[in-house]
Amino acid sequence: MTKYLLIVLTLCLCSQATFAQVDSSLFQGLSLEDLQNLQVVSVTRSAQKSSDAPATVRIITAEQIRLRAYQSLLDVLMDQPDYKIETNNDPRWQHDVQVRGVFGMDKFIILLDGVRISSPTNDIIPVMENYPVHLAKQIEIVYGPASAVYGADALSGVINIVTRKAEGSFLTGSAQGGMFNTYIGNLSAGTKLGEIANFSISAQYFYDQQPLLDAVKNFRVGNEGIEDFLRNNRFPTDLGFPQSSTQPLSTNIEFPLSAYALHATLEIGEPSNNVRLNFFRNSSFNPSTTANRPNNAVYNRDSFFGHNITMANVTATEYLTNNLVNTGFLIYSQYDLDNRTNFRNAYTGMNTAYLFHMGACSK
Repeated sequence: MTKYLLIVLTLCLCSQATFAQVDSSLFQGLSLEDLQNLQVVSVTRSAQKSSDAPATVRIITAEQIRLRAYQSLLDVLMDQPDYKIETNNDPRWQHDVQVRGVFGMDKFIILLDGVRISSPTNDIIPVMENYPVHLAKQIEIVYGPASAVYGADALSGVINIVTRKAEGSFLTGSAQGGMFNTYIGNLSAGTKLGEIANFSISAQYFYDQQPLLDAVKNFRVGNEGIEDFLRNNRFPTDLGFPQSSTQPLSTNIEFPLSAYALHATLEIGEPSNNVRLNFFRNSSFNPSTTANRPNNAVYNRDSFFGHNITMANVTATEYLTNNLVNTGFLIYSQYDLDNRTNFRNAYTGMNTAYLFHMGACSK
């Protein structure tokens, strides 16, 4: 019995040591006091020390974003415990996100400075380079239900991207490129307007041609492959019979990913009494051929899903005391599918089947 007890205790100690090592690397350079004094606003909608927040919350600072070379919210989430990202398994939004075993991007919400920038009608949308992080002062990730504060959509958590304020004029940017025509670039600028106003604007663009993987390139039905399917306009589908499209086909095998985002903010007033105007717009485009065998879909660049989010917001904040804050806001938010969004596969007769959707919220 003593032998088994020692084994169990050893395993527990090893597990704790591993967990501590992960946390230490994420917050390298910060003392315990600094960690406890980090300000978060996502848990209760008001600023408080992370040590006082009544929830599990992780904070990713601007320095960590720089050191880890995060380019998007997807990069950040892939690096977090209890987040699981599954890629290339759904043609509608490219990636699937699980938080502590709870599946779906409709189970958590994404905020920008406390204002929702995920779908206002809780539609599932991609999480990729359409949510940039280069202008973030910090990112707050709240684990667990937050429905009492943010509504029923915040079942598995809340992610709040807190932007840095323009304390003076600045202009920053970066550009990167790689294989398969992959490139990403962002630009940020800001300035003070007089004594009590700050303005900032940022933009990001991403494009990835994506490689032609062996699973697609070497796929065969008899002696024919994907190039033969497109050239001959004959697809030996898994439905048991061949299909041909009555619409034009391209012999170019293309299934790119792309995204862009634009954010602008104007803040007028002192920290304790101010008005903030926000505008956010993003779009993402992913191939609707994802997870389809080459004999069951048309691998052309015009087969894609496009998702758009547009948000405009005005927030007025007044601190009556250190612990009492009066906040009022107006918001308009809209989600829509790009009107060119389509499937083109065995279930549509290899012809284009368009999808249309729009949802909006104002309050």
